[in-house]
Amino acid sequence: MRDGAAAQYGSDAIAGVMNFIMRDDSEGLTVEAKYGQYAEGDGDQYSLAANIGLPLTD
Repeated sequence: MRDGAAAQYGSDAIAGVMNFIMRDDSEGLTVEAKYGQYAEGDGDQYSLAANIGLPLTD
């Protein structure tokens, strides 16, 4: 981001930022699914995440 966008626009400025995490294991696939509620009556919470590792070189 340029020109101090995070400080100027708050959470709207970081909504499109992606978080890249470099992992040691470069190959494989993981899928994670979660379901739950924070408190009764809050509504259902769903989360689905996937991670695929591909080697960068031969």
